[in-house]
Amino acid sequence: MVKFLRFSPWLLILPALGLRGFTAVLPLLQNFLLSLRDFHLVKGSNTFVGLANYIALFHDSRVIDSVTFTFLFMFFSTLFHFIFGILIALLLNINWRARGLLRTVNLLPWAVPTIVIALAGQYMLQKDFGLINDLYQLFTGMRRDWLSSIWGARFWVIAFDVWKNVPFLAVVVLAGLQGLPEEILEAAMVDGASRIRTFFKIVLPLLSPILATMLIFVSLFRLISFDIVYGLTKGGPGTSTALLSYRAYYDAFNALNFGYAAAEASLLFIIVAVFGGLCFWVLLFFRKRYFE
Repeated sequence: MVKFLRFSPWLLILPALGLRGFTAVLPLLQNFLLSLRDFHLVKGSNTFVGLANYIALFHDSRVIDSVTFTFLFMFFSTLFHFIFGILIALLLNINWRARGLLRTVNLLPWAVPTIVIALAGQYMLQKDFGLINDLYQLFTGMRRDWLSSIWGARFWVIAFDVWKNVPFLAVVVLAGLQGLPEEILEAAMVDGASRIRTFFKIVLPLLSPILATMLIFVSLFRLISFDIVYGLTKGGPGTSTALLSYRAYYDAFNALNFGYAAAEASLLFIIVAVFGGLCFWVLLFFRKRYFE
C-alpha cells in the first residue's frame, strides 16, 4: 500500500505525460529523423545522409546570417522590453484618475495577433502613403523606403515586436509593484531617500525575482519568433531579417527541401534548449544565493 501511494502521483499525471509526449516529443523525434535524410521534393530525392545536413548548415551563409540576426533580435528586443516595460509599469502604478483607462489601452497591442501587427506595420512603413513616412515628411520634407536597407528593416522588426509584446511585461511588473510592502517604501521616504534612489536600491531588488523569471520567458520567445518577420519583411532585404525559424519555414515550404529545413529546426531547438537551460541554472543560482 505504501509503495502504491508513493507512485500514485506519477499514475495520476501519466495521461498528461502521454498527451505531451504525443504532441511534443514524437514530433521532435520525427523532425530529427527527417533531418538525417536528403528529402527534397524538387530533386525527387529521399535518401539517408546522416549528419550531412547539419554539416552543411555551418557552411551556409544564409543560415549563419539567420543565426546572427536571431541572437541580435533576441538581445535588443529583450533589452527594450525591460526598459519600456518597467517605465510603463511605473507610469500605470501612479494613482491618478486616468489610471484605469491607461491600463486598458496598454493591453490593446498585446491583444492583437502578431501577424496583424506585422501587416499593419508593413502598410505604415510604405514609402508612398505610409503613416510613418507621412510623419517623417512632415518634419524633414522627405520620404524613405524604410524596409529596403538591412539595418532599417532590422530596426523596425525589433520595434514592432517590442510595441506588440511589451504591454504584457508591463502588466507583470505592475503586479509586482502592487505587491511591494508599503511600509518599506514609506520608511525610505521618511529617511529622505529620493524616488530614483528608492527605485534602484529598494524597488528594483524586490522585483528582481519577477524580472529574472520574465527574462527567461521573454528571451526564449524572442528566439522562436516567426510571424513578425513573416508579415513585415519576409526575411528581406536579402536574408538580413530572416530569423532561424523563418529560415526553416522558407526552406521547407518554398524551397521544398524538407530534410535541410528539419536540420535548421533541430538547430533552433538545440539553441533554445541550451539557452533555456543556462538561464534556468543562472536563475536557480541567484535565487538560492540572494533570494532565500
